[in-house]
Amino acid sequence: GFFTTLLIREQDAFMDKICHGFWVVPALIATATAFFFAWRYRWTIRDGLMNIRNNHHFPALTLGLFLLLGFSRVFGNKAIWKTICETEHYSAKHAAEEGTELMAYSILMYWAICYFLDISKQYGFVKRTDA
Repeated sequence: GFFTTLLIREQDAFMDKICHGFWVVPALIATATAFFFAWRYRWTIRDGLMNIRNNHHFPALTLGLFLLLGFSRVFGNKAIWKTICETEHYSAKHAAEEGTELMAYSILMYWAICYFLDISKQYGFVKRTDA
């Protein structure tokens, strides 16, 4: 649910063609759906979170989320870029901020693929090659 909401938020330019701020509607639907399933299967949440936390690729998830939710927001602060740029055109700011977000999403994609492969090996969907 969290990553789906992030994806919907990143697609706001496309959804603004429908109506300004329309991205909120599908984001709320995704959030409500995630909360519904979390409540319905609440006894599985702890084990799932511990499985993610104990995975050896967890630092990649942490780094990607920090870059996306923390660093790119601070790095894209207008006050910082007003001192750097002499004009009101912030094309360098947008390029740097979007580049940082792309790097964060790339790290998160790396984590998702590695985690999927680890889980697939754990449950026998993919043949183990390490032994």
